[in-house]
Order: sequence, then C-alpha cells, then structure tokens
Amino acid sequence: MHNMDELIGKHPFFKDLLPEHLDIIAGCASNVVYNADDPIFREGEAANTFYIVRHGMIALEAHDHRRGVLRIQTITEDDVLGASWLFPPYRWHYDARALTLVRATAFDGACLRAKCEADHSLGYTPDAALCDDDDGAFASRTLAGDGYLWLTQPLHQPKPCLIRCCPKSFRSRGW
Repeated sequence: MHNMDELIGKHPFFKDLLPEHLDIIAGCASNVVYNADDPIFREGEAANTFYIVRHGMIALEAHDHRRGVLRIQTITEDDVLGASWLFPPYRWHYDARALTLVRATAFDGACLRAKCEADHSLGYTPDAALCDDDDGAFASRTLAGDGYLWLTQPLHQPKPCLIRCCPKSFRSRGW
C-alpha cells in the first residue's frame, strides 16, 4: 500500500514537485472509483475537483439540442481531467461519464486554492512545480476536461493561484 504523496509523486503531472509540496497537495487528494455509466460531473455543476485517471476511460460529452449528446473527448489512463476548478465561476462546461470502471485520484480544488493562498511558494512562484513557466506544461496537462473550452472562449482576468506561475505560457498560446 502506498501513501498518497508516493502515489501522486509517481505521476508525470507532478514530476517536478518538491517533496514538501507533494505533502501539501496530497492533503487535498483522495482515491475515487466510478462504475461504467456513472456520472463524474455534469454541465453547470460546481467544479471543485480535478482528477488524475489511474485506470479506465471517461467520456467528455456536450449536449446539442439538435444532435443530442456529442462526445468531445475520451480520457484514459494517466490523463488529467478538469481545469474548471481554476477559473471563476468554477462550473463544469460539459458532462464527464465513466465508460468503464474508473479508478482516479481526485484533488479538491477549493483545498488547493486555499493552500496556494497560504503558501505562495506552492502556487505563485515561477518555479512552482504545478506548472512549468517555460513550456506551459500546466496548461497542456489540464487540457483534458477543459481545453476545448479554453480554445474557444477567452479567459478574463484569471485569478487562481496556480495559474499565476504560468503567465508567459498562457500569453504564448494566445490565452
């Protein structure tokens, strides 16, 4: 059995995280399981979580009044799902549904925002490990789940703690 900081520390998303930051972030994490067809989140609901998928497949779906449900993307093992927890008004912009049995690590967004506010070395410094100022890794790592929206709607004055460490990355992509 692994503890949470060991488990998340093995994932590429957190590869450059300092051990003390791993401990902080692990305090906001929990393991979750969804069965096939279980909803993970629904459009319009509060977005308070992001996920690292350890096993299984998830469908991101949008509803079109003429064509019905449209699959936007399929999320699989090692993908990161959801960035809406970073941007006010913290609402999901479409649905996520388990296609198979899903095992994931869920991260409480409100908990992470509060911890970043309390410890600026975690979320405000250019070398903060949750994003990479040089290559926009945080932005590219969180596209699954909200990248479609990021590419189609402009960001207006983002204020989340983790995004402040990546301003050059977002500017270079026109965000």
